[in-house]
Amino acid sequence: MQPAADIQFARDLFAINQPAASAACADASRAMLAGDYEGAQRKLIEAIRQRPSCALAYKLMSDLLRASNNAAAADVCARNLLPDSMLSQYFSVSSPPERTATEFSRTHVVASVEVEIPAPNAIEESPAFTAQILKSSPCFVDILKSASLWHDDANTVIFDSNGAELRPHSVGSVPLLRTLCVNHKPLPIHGRAILLGAKGAHNFYHWITDIIPKISLLINAGIQIDSSDTFIVSRGSAHFARQLLDVFNIKPEQIIETEFASPYISAEELVVPRLENKMGYTMGAWLPKQLKTVMQVEDKPANNQRIFVNRNPATSAGRTLSNAAEVEAWFIAKGFKCVYPETLTVTEQAKLFASASVVAGIHGAGLANIVYCKPGTKVIEFYGEHIAPCYWIISALSGLVYYQHRGDSVGQSSNTTKGSRHSAGFELPLAEAQTLLDYAQI
Repeated sequence: MQPAADIQFARDLFAINQPAASAACADASRAMLAGDYEGAQRKLIEAIRQRPSCALAYKLMSDLLRASNNAAAADVCARNLLPDSMLSQYFSVSSPPERTATEFSRTHVVASVEVEIPAPNAIEESPAFTAQILKSSPCFVDILKSASLWHDDANTVIFDSNGAELRPHSVGSVPLLRTLCVNHKPLPIHGRAILLGAKGAHNFYHWITDIIPKISLLINAGIQIDSSDTFIVSRGSAHFARQLLDVFNIKPEQIIETEFASPYISAEELVVPRLENKMGYTMGAWLPKQLKTVMQVEDKPANNQRIFVNRNPATSAGRTLSNAAEVEAWFIAKGFKCVYPETLTVTEQAKLFASASVVAGIHGAGLANIVYCKPGTKVIEFYGEHIAPCYWIISALSGLVYYQHRGDSVGQSSNTTKGSRHSAGFELPLAEAQTLLDYAQI
C-alpha cells in the first residue's frame, strides 16, 4: 500500500541530500586544515542547505568560528543553529511579523506536576547529580485543518492554514525553515497525518521515551488511530521502530520518513501530540506507567533476576568499556546474566527488564528498558566522560533504587570537546565495581 501522499508531486519538493551534505563537510574540514576559513564556511553552508539537520556541519561551523575568535556565534552553532548574520547573508532570511497560529483545537491530556528527585546512591558523589525539584511538561494534542509542517532529525515547525506558527511545537531554526518552505512546495498528504517524530529518531531511547508515548497521548485524547492514517517521523526503518509500531498495528506503508521523502509536508488534517522530556528533566511519572501498559508488562513482584547490560563496540557510538570482556566475565561470575538488548525483540526486552531485581549496565540506549522495571529494582549505571540524567530520573519516577559510578577515562587527557566526551570510552576497575555492589548490598 502506498502512503497517503502524492509522490508524483516531487518535482518541487525539498529533498534532504545526506551524501552531498557529508561531502561538503569533508571539503570544509580540508579547507579548515589549509587555513581557508572563508572557503570552509561556504562549504558548511552548502551542507546545511542540503541537510538542515546536519549536526556535523554545525559542529564544524562552531569550531571554525571559535578559531576565528567569534565565541558568541560559535555558541549559537553549537546549539545546531545559525547566527542571524549568517541567516541573512546566505539564506536571505528576514524577520517577518510574528504570527501565532489560531486555527487549531487542543485537548489537554496530562497536567504539569512537580516531582522531587533525590540525589543518587554512590560511593563517590558526582556534580552531575544533585537532588532537585523537577517540573514535568504538560501534554496535549493539537489538531489543525489544511496545515503544513517541517520535520527532520533536528527541526520541527507547524503552520496553520494561514501560515502562522503553532509555537509550542517549534524546535530548531524556524526562520531558516520558513525560508526553505517558501522556496519549495510541500508533499501533500490526503486525509489525516499524525506527527510522531522527535529529535533522535535513530535512537532506541528516544523511540521509547519521546515517540511511542505520543500514541498513548492520542488514545487518551480520544483519537482512535486506524489504517488510513499517515504517521510522520524523521526515521522509522530500524527494526526496533518497526516492532514498537507494530504493537499499535501501525504498518510500514503508513509511515513517511522525512529524512528520505521530504521534511516539508502538508495535510488535510494534521494531528500533533505535544510531549517534551528534555532527557528526563521534564518527564512525567505517567510515562513509565503507560509504557508498561503498552507492552503488557505484568504487575507482579520481580523475579530474583540479575542482568548486566553491555554495549556492543561494533554497533554503539562510543562509550564502550575498554575492559569489557573482563567486566562481563566478572558480572557473570557474580550471578548476572549478560545482555545485549539489541539482540532481543522489544517485547523480549520489556519482559526481561520487568523480571529483574537488579539491573547493572553501561550508560546507553539499552538502559531505556528500565521503564519496565518493578518498584524497588536496583539500577546501577556506569559511565565515563559523558552522562545524561535520564536513567536517574526515570528511576526516581518509577520507584527504582538508583546507583551511579564513574569509571576511569581512557585516552581523553587532551581531548575535551563535547563530541569527544560524548563518545569517550572508559575503564571500570573491578575493585570499584565490587565496592559499589557491596554498598548496594547486592
